[in-house]
Amino acid sequence: MKVTLTLLHAEQVALRRFMAQFDIATPEDAAATALRDWLIGQGYLKSLEIDEDTETAGSA
Repeated sequence: MKVTLTLLHAEQVALRRFMAQFDIATPEDAAATALRDWLIGQGYLKSLEIDEDTETAGSA
């Protein structure tokens, strides 16, 4: 799905800062990453990341 956004100046600045902090190459990738993080944080999307440091054996 492709979404087109019109951002306010302050939102553009914030997105550029986000890009710089996380070394994201394009505004599109930054917006997708920010949206994905928000969706995960709000419980709308399950994170598919695996925590490799967590032991899988043990008590349930």
